[in-house]
This record gives sequence, structure tokens and C-alpha cells, in this order.
Amino acid sequence: MGIASPAVLRQNVRRARCKEKLMPGRLWSLGVFLVALGIAAYAVGWDALLWVPRVVLDSLIWVPSAILDAVSTSPATFGVITLGVVLMVFARMKGRRRD
Repeated sequence: MGIASPAVLRQNVRRARCKEKLMPGRLWSLGVFLVALGIAAYAVGWDALLWVPRVVLDSLIWVPSAILDAVSTSPATFGVITLGVVLMVFARMKGRRRD
């Protein structure tokens, strides 16, 4: 490892200052979120507030079983879908390399 040039050091200092400026904003946003969460929990109760995430998680449990069922009932259709997803991912990765 060599010694960093003054330009690299200035760039690192600018990045550190930029991160320092972002931290208070993030802390403020987190504080606002927690206050809103606390008020909502006080108003409707934690059980009612956490009902939505529980329902969402419970509804997502059927996805793996539906995928396995689709593979066993119609492997050709599942193969076409898989090929489409692979091509989409490949196109996305290829597009990012140009940037």
C-alpha cells in the first residue's frame, strides 16, 4: 500500500463531511418515525398495530408451496417463467456494466 495523494485525501475528507451532514437528518427521521409509532400504539394498541405485519407474513407462507405445486403440475410453464426471469436478471446486470 502506498501513501495517498493529496487529492485522494481531500476526496476522503469531503466524503466524511457529507456523511456527517446526512447523519442528523437520518436521526431526525428515525425520531419522527418512533414518535408516530408510539402515538399510534397508544391510540390503537400494539395488538391492532401489529395485526397488519402478522397478516402479511401469514399470507406469504403459501408462496413456497404454490411454487412447488406449479413445478410439479406444469414443469414446462415453470421452465418458461424461469427462463424469463433469468433473461431479465441478465439484462439488468448487462445494463449496469455499461454505466
